[in-house]
Amino acid sequence: MTEAEFAIAREIRMTLRDPPGVNDLALADSLPDKPDPQVGYHVPDLGGYRRFSERRGEWERLDARLSDARILETVGREGPLRAAVSLLDFIVMGLQAEATSFSAGAQKVSKAGLLERIALYREQRKILLERAGMNTGRTLRARRPPVGGVAEDW
Repeated sequence: MTEAEFAIAREIRMTLRDPPGVNDLALADSLPDKPDPQVGYHVPDLGGYRRFSERRGEWERLDARLSDARILETVGREGPLRAAVSLLDFIVMGLQAEATSFSAGAQKVSKAGLLERIALYREQRKILLERAGMNTGRTLRARRPPVGGVAEDW
């Protein structure tokens, strides 16, 4: 992946917050000795994105929901503004339900449910559409077509 392609993919990934849990992405030839824990590093030889976990003291793989190839293909086909909307729809289609709460002794796990996550993505999609100039806010009045020669009023 070239630096120009990485810059395009990085911009889309930061807009869509993919992979989650990082504030920035960087292209590197090798993993740095003093990494920033909030940065995901893409090393072409390793494949995928990595982040240094301070808690574990080791590198961990980041789970990206989209591949760089898919991002670049969509940007080439639809342009950068429209691509973000299309790719967001792709992420929403892949959402799965997760545990919303779990309690075992002192441990407690709580994650956003599927409906909350879909609502978040719908709001983000609305913002992306407005940014791309594709959401004008206009409404269209529609009529029911006559069925069997009978036209119904609303």
